[in-house]
Amino acid sequence: MQDKVLIITYYWPPSGGSGVQRWLKFVKYLPSLGIEPHVYTPLNPDFNVKDDSFLRDIPNEAVVIKKKIIEPYGFYRLLVGKKNAEGANSGMANKKEGTKQKLAMWVRSNFFIPDPRVFWVKPSIRFLKKYIEENNIEKIITSGPPHSMHLIGLRLKKHFGSKIEWATDFRDPWTRVYNKDDFKLSKRSRNKINKLENEVISNCDKLITVSNFLRSEFIEMGADENKVYAVTNGYDEDDFVSNEIIQKDKFIIAYYGFLPEVSNPKILWEVLGELINENKKIKENLELRFIGRVDSSILEDIKTNKLENNTSVSGYVKHSELKEYYKDAQVLLLTIANVENSKGILTGKIFEYLASKRPILAFGDTEGEVNKILNETNSGVLCGYNKKEKVRNSLLSLFEDYENKKLHISTSQIDMYSRRNLTKKIVELIFK
Repeated sequence: MQDKVLIITYYWPPSGGSGVQRWLKFVKYLPSLGIEPHVYTPLNPDFNVKDDSFLRDIPNEAVVIKKKIIEPYGFYRLLVGKKNAEGANSGMANKKEGTKQKLAMWVRSNFFIPDPRVFWVKPSIRFLKKYIEENNIEKIITSGPPHSMHLIGLRLKKHFGSKIEWATDFRDPWTRVYNKDDFKLSKRSRNKINKLENEVISNCDKLITVSNFLRSEFIEMGADENKVYAVTNGYDEDDFVSNEIIQKDKFIIAYYGFLPEVSNPKILWEVLGELINENKKIKENLELRFIGRVDSSILEDIKTNKLENNTSVSGYVKHSELKEYYKDAQVLLLTIANVENSKGILTGKIFEYLASKRPILAFGDTEGEVNKILNETNSGVLCGYNKKEKVRNSLLSLFEDYENKKLHISTSQIDMYSRRNLTKKIVELIFK
């Protein structure tokens, strides 16, 4: 009889963005490894970005179960006068937020614990108890955030005990998330969330997270080191069948995805502003290309440094079309949030950047996970947020290579980050 696994995840196609990709790609390759995936996900989720192109990655062997969820974001939109839940969903604070937005965030943080998807927990447990028994499922995986997904797993584990094995997958930290102060939690709410997190960590059979740094943090919090594993995000080789480098007429420095204020590489705009004043060729050839949403404060900094004429901003692009945009880029920009404890932040973007085989110009902690990967794969350079001379020298070197048509990298050792190989690792962990 074929092995089965139940995956409980909020994000699933046609949801777009980064949150959907991790378990969608695992599910894509599970059947080839003899695993039948059963995916439990909301019927009517509230997400910011729709991307139908992800639907093609769902294998025919996958059993997808969708059940209605009660979403409170209608109240949020009514309160702040927005058409969608952007901002509330992301948990990203904006310094220019008004009183209504701040009130909405406080309500979201202190009345919906651990998050606004908590209303889905009880009805899901009732449904899944019966579903698990009828389908002889012995393995369960919960993916968070939203971390209320882990509460579903917790209750199911308490109900079935040793009859099921439950693995939690933390794509991001929970109580130690870098922007935790934005949520303005009361002492009572913070204690309640800490208790829930500890209960999840203590009761799960295995805990998976996306970096070695986060693995060490969970162990520090009390998780048994023998049941905590790091499985990074990755790239799908099917999306990068051809990554031939095309020398464009423009020196395009490209960024893909949402760029928040907390990840603003101010030193980059400052240096580029100086370089276009000093070097006519750079001024004529430079293009800063953003594909996705960019925080207004970043666009203001770009304008302050007189780079607006060298800048283009587009909206969200379907993931299936990104590979064509990667081909146009001469340099890929990667920024890590400039916050305390940023060493463990390992955005999924870096792995697709690796697969595109373009030079990466990164900003973040020089002792962090990103810098280790850039060094081991020989794929780019990471500059600290205040290392002006290094930024300047790196840009001049990249532009010189661009002029000489030598702008390429000898990326190595990236096969370990392919989605296919990472799925093999997941299967070894869950079914060993």
